[in-house]
Amino acid sequence: MTTPPPPPTNIDPVPIPLTIPCYLSIRLWNAYSLRYKTTTVSDYLLDDDVDAIFVTETWLNVNDSVVIGECTPPGYNFYNFPRGTSNHGGIAVIYKASLNFKITKLNYDFVTFEYASVNDPINGIQYIIVYRPPPSAKNRLLLSDYLNEFEDFLGEISLFPQKVVMLGDFNIHVNLPSKPEVKRFLACVEANGFQQHVMKPTHIHGNTLDLILSRPSDNLIQSTDVHNNGMSPDHFMVLCDVNCSKPSLTKKMVKCRNFKAIDRDKFVSDLCNSLNDMTPDAVCDVYIHDYDTKISTILNVHAPETTKARTIRPRYPWYNDNIKDQRKVRRRLERKWRKHGSLVDKQAYLEQKSYVNGLIETAKKEFYHEKLASADAKAFDTIDHDVLMSRLEHRLGISGTALQLIRSYLTCRTTQVHIDGFFSEKRSLDYGIPQGSVIGPLMFIIYTLPIGEIIHKPRLCYHEFADDTQLYISFNPRNLNAHKMALHKLESCISELKDWMCVNKLKLNNNKTEFFIGGTSQGLRKLPPLQLNVGDSVIKPSDNVRNLGTVFDSRLTMTPHINSMISSINFQLRNIRRIRRFWTTKHFTQLCKLS
Repeated sequence: MTTPPPPPTNIDPVPIPLTIPCYLSIRLWNAYSLRYKTTTVSDYLLDDDVDAIFVTETWLNVNDSVVIGECTPPGYNFYNFPRGTSNHGGIAVIYKASLNFKITKLNYDFVTFEYASVNDPINGIQYIIVYRPPPSAKNRLLLSDYLNEFEDFLGEISLFPQKVVMLGDFNIHVNLPSKPEVKRFLACVEANGFQQHVMKPTHIHGNTLDLILSRPSDNLIQSTDVHNNGMSPDHFMVLCDVNCSKPSLTKKMVKCRNFKAIDRDKFVSDLCNSLNDMTPDAVCDVYIHDYDTKISTILNVHAPETTKARTIRPRYPWYNDNIKDQRKVRRRLERKWRKHGSLVDKQAYLEQKSYVNGLIETAKKEFYHEKLASADAKAFDTIDHDVLMSRLEHRLGISGTALQLIRSYLTCRTTQVHIDGFFSEKRSLDYGIPQGSVIGPLMFIIYTLPIGEIIHKPRLCYHEFADDTQLYISFNPRNLNAHKMALHKLESCISELKDWMCVNKLKLNNNKTEFFIGGTSQGLRKLPPLQLNVGDSVIKPSDNVRNLGTVFDSRLTMTPHINSMISSINFQLRNIRRIRRFWTTKHFTQLCKLS
């Protein structure tokens, strides 16, 4: 028996790719109205790292900027193509800004369907999005007319020299190829050199209506899939990988130091030697500059500053760790459901999805509430120039050249934003007064001069500094009704001030309004629990309030202010203690002289 020869040892190994291909991830989706799905859409795009989503039946119009803004995550842009003749239909494209899609105008007009076209200049792809409304007694659209128009359209598109992807809701049941209209449609697709890639049902009734067409010679469509993620009541999400590289995430250059690499003993030794050379008799500014220079020099030797590129990942400002963790749970439940197909797993996924959406909505509300609550900090920005000029002229008697100089100071001003070396377009400032100048607070006080008249009506006292106003009233706690009368005067005055501010483009911030009652211990004990009603807010008395740097307590003992001062002094002493080993007695003597 002949022994078989041993296997050859010089077989070439099969090369293994070092990196996994990363394709452009796009989606096709019939939204059946985007209006109440903004949170779901924006979260989906970020969570699945979608590069572009092509949406049909948006039901948007040209004035839906709020809906568009909520649908567009950070790092994405939104193109809106409304139908125009009604609130239904409509097409949208939401894409990563780094793809730099451009709207392309095609000079074709059709009756039976609507379309939009965008160009991907980076990958050389023309995307054509189609939505064909189903025929009805109202629109009187005929299937035969649609097929005629579609054949003409696809014939023109087939002549485009660049790569083409046509996708959308065609409302043709391509899963029923024996039907005459489907045969004609598919024959048209094939005759013009295109291929239909979606092979699964995209509608709850089991039909394949949402299609993706491309030319096989372009080698664009790597794979397609269909997911029922519950985002639309009747259509599923079509997933598609395009044979192009994903856009890289934006990187930002940051400066950093490796403090962990510092040899502590050598650093302390070098620092002490360097600081010993300092002359404490120098002028204060020179002494501080010399100190900073020596510290920086020693730090650059032991932990030199380096520049690194950090990836900037798009995130909403209200995104938090709880949302992050719950999104991970949602992804795990979705994978489990898709793997086993269990109704129990599906229900668990849908409940978690609803829970995450609720967390996002709550976080958004809290974020915007804080933004609105701080709106009074922008009081200077809402000053009406014409009203201010009227106050200056008719209340203060300023006129002629002086008034014109002030007007010229306020008008023809512009603003722009500067971020990372880039400037936004200039915008004119038709309202507001410059902040940070000496004249700014003075102009605001002049603008609010009528406030004094409103406050004097109920015989209240007040102090006003820029946009901070304090009202005062005194009463005898022995009089049973005195506190009620005082509260009534305060509430009536505040209500009138609020109405005046509304008319004069200002805002009274209820959330930052404080209520304080000061008196002797005996007098305060005679009062019942009190509260101040400001609009819809109920404000309870504060135990301590700060006024021009001084902390007042309700019994006027000044104890909280003294404690605050002690805490501040101790903080400074602790900071001095940290550097005391680097300083001599001469240094501390000089510090005491400077202070």
